[in-house]
Formats: sequence, C-alpha cells, structure tokens
Amino acid sequence: LQQLKTFTRWWNTLLIVRGMKATNLIQDVRPGVLPIVLFEQLAGTLVRKYNEKPSSRFQMVENQNLFLGLLKEKGIRLVNIGGTDLTDGNRTLLLGLTWTLIMRYEIQKYGADESELLRWVKRSTQGYKGVKVSGWSDSFNDGLAFCALINKHDPSALDYSKCDPSRPLENLELAFKVAEEQFGVPRLLEPDELVDETSKD
Repeated sequence: LQQLKTFTRWWNTLLIVRGMKATNLIQDVRPGVLPIVLFEQLAGTLVRKYNEKPSSRFQMVENQNLFLGLLKEKGIRLVNIGGTDLTDGNRTLLLGLTWTLIMRYEIQKYGADESELLRWVKRSTQGYKGVKVSGWSDSFNDGLAFCALINKHDPSALDYSKCDPSRPLENLELAFKVAEEQFGVPRLLEPDELVDETSKD
C-alpha cells in the first residue's frame, strides 16, 4: 500500500502540470489516457493521435498498447506486460512498470543506478551522529539520513544538531518540508508511512 501511495504521488507530480490527478492509480490508469499524458511529460513530446475519451474496452486497450509501444521506442525494456494488463487493473504489473519508469527517468538521468545512489548516500552521510545507512528498507525511518543529506549539501538549510533520534516523525517532517520548500523536491512520502509502528509510541 505504501508503494502504491508513493508511486501515485510520483505520477501526480507529472500529471498536475497538465491539470490532471490520479486518486486511485489502478483505476485511473485503466482508460489509458493518464499513461499517455505521463509519457508526454516524461518524453517532452506530444502524442498526436489517441483516444482522449475512450468509450469502450477496445479503445482503452488501444491507448495502453500505444503507451507501451512508445516506451519500447524509447528503449525501455518491458517484460510480460500488455495493454490488457493495464486496462484490467493489474496492480503488480503497474507498480513494476512505474518503478521501471522512475529508474529510467528519475535516477538514471543523474547517471546513477540504485546501488550507486545508495553508495553516494552512505558517503554523504558519513560522520553524522546516529546515521547508519545499510540499505533502502529501514535506514531512513528515523529521518536522520534525510536531515544529514540536506545539511551536508546546504548547512544553512537545516541544523543537524537539532535533530533528535527519538523523534523520527519530526525529523522526517523537517527534512521533507525543507526539501520541498527550498529545493523543489516533491513530497512523495509522508513521515508516518516511513516510521515503524513500534517507534511511533
């Protein structure tokens, strides 16, 4: 569920520019209009002909096949996914496809892959008290790594000495707020989605 929420926010950072928004990603993607608009935003090009108001399943699948074909033309490797999967609301395949797009258009545009990015985070947060980055799953839950990254690159933006390891929600809120307001980084996560249930008490 957290992955779906995060990925929905990512879609919306691109769709909002066009006055669109997904509230239920699985359902909203089914007609195939949002995927084509997403592609236009990612590729910086307009798709000339598609069913902007599909009225039948056939037109929805046609939109999805066009979307997937455009991705293939851009060299994005798609495995075992077809237009009917997206029209039928296959959550697993949609999430997998979204992750592929994030990797291609967000992470690789900085010349990095996932493991390279993690190594960069480890190097950048080295020497910060209480920060132990070992992987993506739980190294960020207390907010210290996010705060350290911001402080490392702009000490005036965030005072790391004021971060308290026993207050993860506050650390995360501070980091996300500064990242959004001062650096234009869209908020794709909410603090309570990262904090373990046990540490909320």
